[in-house]
Amino acid sequence: MRKPKIYRIGFDIGGVLSTHTDMILALIGSLEKSRQWEIYYITDMPRDSAEDLLRLNQVNYEPSRLLCADWAKHESRCKAVIAKEYSLDVVVDDHLPYLSDERIPLGLMVVPRPNLSYNSNIWKTKKYSQKLE
Repeated sequence: MRKPKIYRIGFDIGGVLSTHTDMILALIGSLEKSRQWEIYYITDMPRDSAEDLLRLNQVNYEPSRLLCADWAKHESRCKAVIAKEYSLDVVVDDHLPYLSDERIPLGLMVVPRPNLSYNSNIWKTKKYSQKLE
């Protein structure tokens, strides 16, 4: 019997996870249960900011699977550079230029909605959490 391929998928944080928090976390949970997917979080924000957001929102992740793209160096190709480096098979993002590079085998676009907030009502940011303190 042939061993199933393990796929690698990267989910954007800002605009994907932050906007559709419940659905994306449910999708991630299902993919993890299948044992055929490795989950990565991919962002163009600084690592410490991304870690703060994931921790604040109680997102469980392996630190080695938080991938921070270098916008200043690669601009709109920044996530494609990371996708190639980590052999991601799929990248889910809300910014089409990030997905348009051939180094991303399958780019799945989360279309921004003008009437939908960038952050869901359950997504916490530092600014929001400071108001609560």
